[in-house]
Amino acid sequence: DIKWVNDLYIHNRKVAGILAEGVLTPEGDLSAVVLGIGINLYGTLPAELDGIATTLEQQGATLSREDVAAAFLNEWERVCAADPTATMEEYRHRNLVLGRQVTVMRGGETFAAVPESITDEVEIQIKYAGYLARQEKQVAEFKKEESRLLPADIDYNSIAGLRLEAKEKLAQIKPLSIG
Repeated sequence: DIKWVNDLYIHNRKVAGILAEGVLTPEGDLSAVVLGIGINLYGTLPAELDGIATTLEQQGATLSREDVAAAFLNEWERVCAADPTATMEEYRHRNLVLGRQVTVMRGGETFAAVPESITDEVEIQIKYAGYLARQEKQVAEFKKEESRLLPADIDYNSIAGLRLEAKEKLAQIKPLSIG
């Protein structure tokens, strides 16, 4: 079973966790995703995790690291080649949080909620998250620059580095601010 969105459970006990981190270009576009996967294969877990976490060995599976890595890569290949709709349906079916109370942390706000469904729009939000964040940053920068007023008597001809055409246009338009 899957807990939102990165923990894997066997008999209501965590056996693995997956962490994904996006790598952004200087423009804020997603260029790569780095996955970190931790699987409790065998051994004794700390006492404070008793009843919360488990190992594959404790669940009766005696697999080597190599066997687990091979099985993971085979399944990963299957999922990547599968129909995304079928993958989302399987994810929804195995998800543990639907219908259960969860704690949501958004910005500086924390509140309780009960997820009722997982929509395909999650993928869209992920795809456009970098673009939206970049747009919000650009709007904030524009507003900041818009509040920086230019002197009314500015002499554009005295500004080194401006092309003649730019000097003429700025003198004609006489912008009130940088933004």
